[in-house]
Amino acid sequence: MRDSRKWIFRSVVALVALLVCPPPGAEVGVVVNPETTTLQSGPYVAGIIENADPISAMVWTRLMASSGTRVLLNEDGLTHGDGRPSVTQNPISNLPIVTWGKNNGSGFDVVESHFENGAWTTPAIIASGVTATLDPEPTIVVDRQTGTVHVVYFCDDVSPRVMHLEATADLSSWAPAVQVSPIAEYALRPSAVVHQGTLRIAYEVHGSSVGSIPRQIAVATSDGLGGFSYESVTSTHFGEANRPQLHAGMGDTLWIDWIDGNNDLAWSEWNSSTSWGGVQLESFTDPGDRDFHARSRIKQLATQ
Repeated sequence: MRDSRKWIFRSVVALVALLVCPPPGAEVGVVVNPETTTLQSGPYVAGIIENADPISAMVWTRLMASSGTRVLLNEDGLTHGDGRPSVTQNPISNLPIVTWGKNNGSGFDVVESHFENGAWTTPAIIASGVTATLDPEPTIVVDRQTGTVHVVYFCDDVSPRVMHLEATADLSSWAPAVQVSPIAEYALRPSAVVHQGTLRIAYEVHGSSVGSIPRQIAVATSDGLGGFSYESVTSTHFGEANRPQLHAGMGDTLWIDWIDGNNDLAWSEWNSSTSWGGVQLESFTDPGDRDFHARSRIKQLATQ
């Protein structure tokens, strides 16, 4: 028990040190375990509180000022069956912007809320009726040079496909959704990053049907005009959710990781001359070890 407490304490200290005082240009992320994670946002600290199951968890978020006052967002999300949130920061105000899949009783809408004037805005539907039974797993990222807000998610009203939404920096205007994945491709569970001013989106490509294997780990790169070019990083035979995650570091450092087995996290590093490199594996013991330690080890290898 003592060793377990020491591990949790060291993990929390390391995470808070990264999130509260991130080095210039470093990624800022939120992990699933332990149950409470924090994101420094100017004078506030935003946290995600998950339930005991990190795979099916939702998920409500809180925001505390330095006084410790909580301002809850989506407190009943777990009861309502909402999806897990994605959090980023407004680069101007340094306050959080959150998106998630909200259960509407017959499926999921993608909604957005942000913190301003001491309170969360009323969650706004930015894409309605996108999935019937699955969490659309939206991801939100911000271009820190322009302030443009990007949300990617998947919908399955006909067949699963990855979609992209874009908003102005002040979130006053959202452009119509654009399909990212090619027509007739079964595409799920996207993530995104703005790398050197370019939006890149990773996702799973299933074969003849959802759940089939092998499947592809793909990356779509925006041309800035509404179109995308596509690369296949590799194929995988792991039949559960792969959830590819893109990460950007200093300079041109870019890498991707995905779940490639019950205890394996696979990853590949991008090179501007040769595109995606060989696949490497990093083992983990449980979701907490995966999100804390395995991804930290991969980051060290990718940025060294």
